[in-house]
Amino acid sequence: MLDAIAGAASPRDYLAGLAAPLGPVRVGVTSATLPGVDLDPAVAAAFDEVLPVLRALGMTMVDVSLPAFAATVAATMLTLYTEAFHLHEATLRERWDDYGRSTRQRIASGAFSTGAELVRARWQREDTRHRLDRLFDDVDVMVSPAMTVPAPRLGPEERLDRNVTGRAAGALRYWNATGCPALVVPMGLSSDGLPLSLQLAARHGNESLLLRIGVALQRETDWHRREPPPAGGSAAAPAAVDAPRPPSDGDADVVAAVAALDRLDIHPGADRADLGSAYAAYRADVETLLAQAPAHRLAAVAP
Repeated sequence: MLDAIAGAASPRDYLAGLAAPLGPVRVGVTSATLPGVDLDPAVAAAFDEVLPVLRALGMTMVDVSLPAFAATVAATMLTLYTEAFHLHEATLRERWDDYGRSTRQRIASGAFSTGAELVRARWQREDTRHRLDRLFDDVDVMVSPAMTVPAPRLGPEERLDRNVTGRAAGALRYWNATGCPALVVPMGLSSDGLPLSLQLAARHGNESLLLRIGVALQRETDWHRREPPPAGGSAAAPAAVDAPRPPSDGDADVVAAVAALDRLDIHPGADRADLGSAYAAYRADVETLLAQAPAHRLAAVAP
């Protein structure tokens, strides 16, 4: 697929490159959790099993910290939902109920952001890319759990809260902001039979290295062959990602969310209370973003 995306004019042949030797690889190791969110014990145990496999493949482990992790994730979310909203605004106005419940609520949260917030998000993404360029002088690839919890079960009402699952998927969303390639591979199953995942990321343009490491891992382990047991009924989501009760119609976040959509002639109907949770998540993203000053970019525009 990467060969097809790159096109015939690309000098890269990703499929042929899978057979190339790995050579010496420096691996930056980070748990990549947002502040206040710990790894689920099943994820932590599985990640601990990954590192010896990488060492056995001849790789060197280096302890690292991802720059501006929380602020970069916040910038990703603000940008993602704002762009999605502007693409779907007219259709949401006319066919709100034709979207899946969680999908329409997430896209609608893009109506809350301001131009100033989006500029700050762009500055943060630029700052993070600048700092990662320096970090990749010291390591070749970064490795972390892709999710901080096992894959959650979806009940019949699809009630996973964005603010909770967003933190669990922070490592995925971090790299979305950077332009760096990332690869997610299986990391086994939890004791409940739920999938666990590992993420590898590299400097821009180094997809071939990620693919070679992914193939090497699958040659050395059987994690990609393990399958979750068939679902038995409508099991509830694990406590770590269980959705909180939505706020009431009189809640300040609900009022603000509904007012923002009303101004655009979009009427969420029965989703009013749930949009309060989306607005709270948006506020948290803005606060996180503003707490991190992208120094080199701000210095460039300071009077």
